[in-house]
Amino acid sequence: GSGRWRLPLHDLIFGAGKAGDSGTGRLPRQRAKKRKRVKRSGVTAGGDLPMFVDASSSLHKDLGLWAVDTVNPNGWSGMLKYLSQSSAEVVLGQESKVCSGDSKVAAERAAATSGWGAVLSPARVTDAGGISAGVMCAAKSFIGMACNTCSDIPDLFMFRICCAHVGAICKGGVHFVSLYFWNSEGLSKRNLDLMHYAAQVISSLQGPWIVSADFNMSPSVLRSSGWLNLVKGKLFEPEGPTCGLQKYDLFVVSMNLSSAILGAVVVSDAGLHPHSPVRLFI
Repeated sequence: GSGRWRLPLHDLIFGAGKAGDSGTGRLPRQRAKKRKRVKRSGVTAGGDLPMFVDASSSLHKDLGLWAVDTVNPNGWSGMLKYLSQSSAEVVLGQESKVCSGDSKVAAERAAATSGWGAVLSPARVTDAGGISAGVMCAAKSFIGMACNTCSDIPDLFMFRICCAHVGAICKGGVHFVSLYFWNSEGLSKRNLDLMHYAAQVISSLQGPWIVSADFNMSPSVLRSSGWLNLVKGKLFEPEGPTCGLQKYDLFVVSMNLSSAILGAVVVSDAGLHPHSPVRLFI
């Protein structure tokens, strides 16, 4: 009632006081400054990946990435050997050359012994008694994987298409498709037919997908086919050759997953001939 105001000296000097302040003399509370969040850039597409890696390389794990390999070892023994070497989480294979029945069961058990769950499309026994084609999808045994049935595909092409769903990499998982095209034919009728049956399989999938194949044709020929537009996928190729001086072992990724792809590199120490595996970094 005296009409006097009590103001702390700090407020008088710096002008922070207002009429009606309690006059306790306490300094105004300073709000803590928010720390800026630093975004980890890791590696980026186009220049940060090496041109070659070893099969057992831990590079992707060190960078917090996923790795998917595609490999054509020209037989199951080479496939099994590569599975024992690879540090990738998923391996897609061509020319596994495992027939149906007991051979297929034994091959899947052998893969499990090496720490892999494997889904195989059996090879075809030719009229001459030879074994042709056969493809595979495999994931580390601690990762859930289920076979996707490729229905309404003629027998001639069933030996060259394998599809599986892997419960990893992103929410809802990713579908993987392994394809093996006929050699030295380019865009022949049956290779074009295989493309269309593969597109039929892809169109039935819900969610992101990754295709790997021994296309037995160059990236430029694959682009000219129009197949990438048909499946709405993006092609990823390594900088180096994968078969002699050619690039036949390639990846195609659905557009809704393509932004997560950092690139593809050749695996240089697998000891396979004539193909070298290729690793995709996600």
